[in-house]
Amino acid sequence: MSRTRLLAATALAIGCSRTATAQAIPSIGPLTITSATAGAQPNAVTGSTVFSTVITFTGQKRVSAQLNTNMPANTTITVKLTAPSGGTSLGNVTLDTTPRDVVIAATPVFFTNVTLFYTFSGTVAAGVMPITTRTVTYTLLTYP
Repeated sequence: MSRTRLLAATALAIGCSRTATAQAIPSIGPLTITSATAGAQPNAVTGSTVFSTVITFTGQKRVSAQLNTNMPANTTITVKLTAPSGGTSLGNVTLDTTPRDVVIAATPVFFTNVTLFYTFSGTVAAGVMPITTRTVTYTLLTYP
């Protein structure tokens, strides 16, 4: 049985461009793929964490997410952010080193009890990998 692992750490960059203030978001992991359905690719694994912060701003914002380093070959990680109200989640978004919007039309209330759901998947071609770590950076930007 092959095992593929990912340990994810996260941070929220509040602001934009070069003047961002980083805040830690609880880490998840390791996410370890250990099973597969006969005749199919390995089963994806999920992990989640909850984040709350007090952010004061006017208007609406969007949240983008990106990895510090691309995923290993034949593996992917997606993230989905959900909160009680005040924003629109774009569902499961596949992450890489390019900033990707994950939430749009966010208001300050959105940032109370945000659940971050991660899904880590890999194909048989990924093989057995050593434990690897990725950092997800979330950035709050003006919307639209």
